[in-house]
Amino acid sequence: MNLITFLLATMVLFSVKTSVAQNTTFKLSDYKNPNYFYQTLDLNFRLNSASEAHKNDNTSDFYNLKSYSLGTDARASYSIYQNSLKSQSELYSSLSGSFNYGGQHNTFELENSELKQHSISNSESLSIGGLKRFYNEKHSYFEVNGSILVYNGGSSNNQDRFDA
Repeated sequence: MNLITFLLATMVLFSVKTSVAQNTTFKLSDYKNPNYFYQTLDLNFRLNSASEAHKNDNTSDFYNLKSYSLGTDARASYSIYQNSLKSQSELYSSLSGSFNYGGQHNTFELENSELKQHSISNSESLSIGGLKRFYNEKHSYFEVNGSILVYNGGSSNNQDRFDA
């Protein structure tokens, strides 16, 4: 225990001694953002599923419940960043889609009936946006930005069947 305490105290002492939080020779007013141009493409995928079952053996209400679901999502985002002494800009677009399928089966033994439900849904969207800043010699800027949802749609289909 004493060895661990000694090692922790030594590590803290060395880290405090060697780290410096401020650089006194750096002036923020002298900093000039460099010229650059870069692009990014981010792809995201997700798959999810669930399944569950319940059974009630109570004498007043016997039932069985089974349900399941399966879903997937995909998204692609593309961005362009550009900087110069007189302007900064960012342009981005995003495309996403999803698909979900699920079902449920209930059996009610006392009523001698069952309920079956199925659902299918999908959605898609496409959006574009960006911003542009124009700088002047007085270190102030004028910004123009906006975004547009080009397409947002989807569909859903639900089916219920009750058998008595």
